[in-house]
Amino acid sequence: MEPEDDTLTRRKTQSDKAEPPSGGRTTPARRSPAERRPPAERTSAPEGTAEDWGSPRIVHKPIPIESLDRDAVSIIRRLTRKGHTAYLVGGCVRDLLLGVEPKDFDIATSARPRQVKRTFRNCRVIGRRFRLAHVIFGSKIIEVSTFRQCTDSEKSDDPDDHLIRDDNVFGTPEADARRRDLTINGLFYDLQQGTVIDYVGGLRDIERKTLRMIGDPDIRFQEDPIRILRAIKFAARLGVHISPKTMHYIEAHRGIIARSAPPRILEEILRMSRGVASRKSFDLMLDTRVLEVVLPDVWAGIEKNPTRCDLYRSEFDVLDEAIREGLEPTAPIVFGVYLLPIVFPEEFFEDDALTTRPDGLTTESKIESVLADLIPRLRLSRRDAGRLRQVLMAQRRLAPSTRKRRFSRSSLARQAYFPEALDLFRIHGRAFGKWSEEAERWQTALDAHAATSGGDGAKGDGRGGDEGGDKPKAPRRRRRRRRRSKRSTGGDDAS
Repeated sequence: MEPEDDTLTRRKTQSDKAEPPSGGRTTPARRSPAERRPPAERTSAPEGTAEDWGSPRIVHKPIPIESLDRDAVSIIRRLTRKGHTAYLVGGCVRDLLLGVEPKDFDIATSARPRQVKRTFRNCRVIGRRFRLAHVIFGSKIIEVSTFRQCTDSEKSDDPDDHLIRDDNVFGTPEADARRRDLTINGLFYDLQQGTVIDYVGGLRDIERKTLRMIGDPDIRFQEDPIRILRAIKFAARLGVHISPKTMHYIEAHRGIIARSAPPRILEEILRMSRGVASRKSFDLMLDTRVLEVVLPDVWAGIEKNPTRCDLYRSEFDVLDEAIREGLEPTAPIVFGVYLLPIVFPEEFFEDDALTTRPDGLTTESKIESVLADLIPRLRLSRRDAGRLRQVLMAQRRLAPSTRKRRFSRSSLARQAYFPEALDLFRIHGRAFGKWSEEAERWQTALDAHAATSGGDGAKGDGRGGDEGGDKPKAPRRRRRRRRRSKRSTGGDDAS
């Protein structure tokens, strides 16, 4: 790291004297850049050089209006007419600069959430930890957030505990950029001027295809351990390499991922597996031993039999290809890919006479053993957990058999879980390089059932039963609304 210049040293000295902002109030307008920095950056040196932390780099990079979402453009223009500052921010700016079509467009503004709601009738304000505005256009939602900054007012008394528990302080564009996780996610695009505003060195990292944390990764990962999974996800999805210092602290702090809320861990695992980069994500989790923390049963299975790594890589390659072809993998399919190699050894599919595993467990008991740890660890919903159990149990019934089947193809094809079970069977078969003809026969059975059921495909709720719940539900009766007397409606307007 290069030595800091005098200006940066003076700024850090001033920041040490500054009192942290309090509560959820708006901070004073006139504050020095050092005072506006998040706590992680005021107390430790940044990973990059000092030049990254001075004045913003403003680069004229007009983006064709055709590449932008027209509703996001209209929001920015209306907020600007109302006297507010508004920029495109985060992933959409990153993707546009990398030549990738953004999945969504987010906006950061100086307007407060209630001001945004008053500006747009199709807006709702959500969130408790930090209030956000969602502007709704049919099925599309554009997120509008107010510039904010980090605060250490709610941190633990333990000096080694950096976990963020409060993030509800409004700030400036600079403070908002510095509180984000990755430099490539900290860029703003000024629609009016056609410029990219860079406070954190994100433009340079995009040019160098480097993934780097904003601030000191040692502290930033402790503030929010989910950033470790996000770093792996973006490195895999964007095809960039992780900087050495960031990689070092990913490995050093992987254990604290368990402190994060299970639904957030679940969400990041699903995003890794659905972003056409599941193979790269798996390799990075394996190399950093993050897999040992988030999916310990999978890690233990690989340690016991290292050759399973090749099977996993083949399965994730097939999954990525299937997603490119239009597959939208559900949670049971994603976790089925992870669990199938440890639930069913390869010899189970080679010899259908086997009824027990090499460890002496039956298939049912092994599945229950694995799910007993996975479900509470990641807080899988009851529906996804039940469907995952059914999808795994169906795999051996789908495989070719030399014995006479106790069931017909049509009876299995009309089960609610069958389409997901068939997708997983096809992925596993393509990874092995076999069963393509058997998969086609099952697809024919599914198509035949869809034709006889009016094109609705498999029915049922997947909660058990041999027939998957084919019985039609009785129409729900609507309750008649009780008429209120005129006397009782006198105070409605006042409330």
